[in-house]
Amino acid sequence: MRRLLGYLLVIGLPVLGAAYMAEVYLWYLGSKALEVIAQKSGHGYDPRSKLEVVADLRKAGKKAALYVPPETLFRGQGHERKSALKGKDGKELLSLGGTSDVINVVCNEGGAFFRYPADRHGFNNPDKVWDGESADLLTLGDSFTLGNCVPKGKSMVDLLRTRTGKLLNLGGGGNGPLFMLAGLREYGARFKPKTVLSFFL
Repeated sequence: MRRLLGYLLVIGLPVLGAAYMAEVYLWYLGSKALEVIAQKSGHGYDPRSKLEVVADLRKAGKKAALYVPPETLFRGQGHERKSALKGKDGKELLSLGGTSDVINVVCNEGGAFFRYPADRHGFNNPDKVWDGESADLLTLGDSFTLGNCVPKGKSMVDLLRTRTGKLLNLGGGGNGPLFMLAGLREYGARFKPKTVLSFFL
């Protein structure tokens, strides 16, 4: 038995080490490939981390924060899941958007960081959409609907916004059907939208 364990250690540890080294190399190669592709396509490449982008925005006098997907604010499993957010009265709060009224720094998959100025509820909308009483189109969904990693003005929702009247976007990273329903009930229902598009990928 000891001999078998010895063989496993002698063989297993180098294999495990090689696997981790390959993972690090592929991560490095991927980041370099992104840089090369971004430069060849004529786009700039931003090598900063999300925290560095937030820090630089704050140094420039702008309010900025990391985007935190709503689903990550829960602890526990199954029926035991609880929100990590608490109100002043101690009751649990459910966040459905990003941080409100600041620039939310989200991701960089194409050379430049996707960030958006959040509205008063943390969603990717011009804040004035909340001043009205109705909406022509309401969009629900996950990061695809939020506009993750797509240049400003090029996301699906941005393009829809140019072709319709008033559009209310309630997309959030990682949102599933229950988060979409919560967003619709909490924020969207009062606008009585003519059309609701729900994207679930």
